[in-house]
Amino acid sequence: MKKIASLFALVLASVVAAGCSANQASTLQAAADGSDPTVCRQIETTGTRFRERVCKTASTWAKIDAEAAENAGEIQDRYNRGAIATAPATGFGN
Repeated sequence: MKKIASLFALVLASVVAAGCSANQASTLQAAADGSDPTVCRQIETTGTRFRERVCKTASTWAKIDAEAAENAGEIQDRYNRGAIATAPATGFGN
């Protein structure tokens, strides 16, 4: 039984190592070609403790970040102008 478990661990480790080296090689090749390199991020998902790994090109991440910043700025502007109503505070002392 120990031989099967150790064999399984060895196979799993080699598969993981091969996947990591292939991803690094493609990223290095993309950088050497002058094309857009792939960037991976860990994204938090509501309802789970685990993060999801998402890989996109650097230019795509830049567009996503710019759009998120623009959306956050628009929401803050609407709140500051009073266009977004807030609920009255309830709790102790009210």
